[in-house]
Amino acid sequence: MIAFKDGQTTTGALIMADADIVWNIITDTHLWPQWGPSVSVIECADRFINATSRGRLQTSLGVWLPFTITAFEDIHFWSWRIGAIEATGHRVRKEGDHQCILTFSMPWWSTPYIVVCNRALRHIKKMAESYPPPDMQQQ
Repeated sequence: MIAFKDGQTTTGALIMADADIVWNIITDTHLWPQWGPSVSVIECADRFINATSRGRLQTSLGVWLPFTITAFEDIHFWSWRIGAIEATGHRVRKEGDHQCILTFSMPWWSTPYIVVCNRALRHIKKMAESYPPPDMQQQ
């Protein structure tokens, strides 16, 4: 599902898992490299992000960039800035028993990044529908 509205491009997926499971996956910085194709390494003092989280990431191209969480509504939405650029928003919406919709939003000018977001959605869907992810099973 792809939509264009208010200067934003959004893409999303229906996931057959509880919204809190999906939320845990997308806010757990230890899991970001597993589902985010453009993220190789994350350095953040917070394992689970919050409204004041910041850190740095290494892209899949090897470049290190700072990040700052710019909006945070627990169990619903978070967005961030990478370097000086407003990046993706991440929204989880409960759709019924054991299902939710996860959407990514991005500024219209970064619409080509939707390819990366759709790949991330597939990874998150697979992780959530076979929860807990391998990284969390060992803890």
